[in-house]
Amino acid sequence: MSIAIITGSGGLIGEESVIFFSKKFDKIIGIDNDSRKYFFGKSASVITNINFLKKNIKNYYHEYIDIRDMGKVEKIFKKYKKNIKFILHCAAQPS
Repeated sequence: MSIAIITGSGGLIGEESVIFFSKKFDKIIGIDNDSRKYFFGKSASVITNINFLKKNIKNYYHEYIDIRDMGKVEKIFKKYKKNIKFILHCAAQPS
């Protein structure tokens, strides 16, 4: 099984990346905690994008975690180990 991990999967670049790479990998693990909502308010939330991906990309699995939480990120890497073939880091705050 080939797995891709995409951080910031609910953002503009992350969402498009999930769509693109979903055709190239068996499983896409998206990591996004929707911190845009916290920083910029409800209207900036990426939850709509995340829900779209969960509904429409059959091999997409979402992890609602903060990438700064090393313990939770480490659990993902321990769970999937050598099956992880690709990592794309798109998590960022534009401010």
